[in-house]
Amino acid sequence: INELNVASVSMYPNPTAKSVSITSAQNIVGYEIATISGQVALSGDNANNIDVSSLESGTYFVSVQLENSIEVKKLIKQ
Repeated sequence: INELNVASVSMYPNPTAKSVSITSAQNIVGYEIATISGQVALSGDNANNIDVSSLESGTYFVSVQLENSIEVKKLIKQ
């Protein structure tokens, strides 16, 4: 029996106006926050307390780079 190993990435608070934190059972290698059009707005390797206050209000896609995979989450900036 093959089991699907799904990474559980959490991002909170969402929606947010000031900051967001990303946590996972796996090691987080880095992240990118991109606009709907794909333009990278923020990126880094410390996923704790990411300051998003400089971003315009709207919807963003957060690509979380884990050791063996990438998981994408939707972020709503107020």
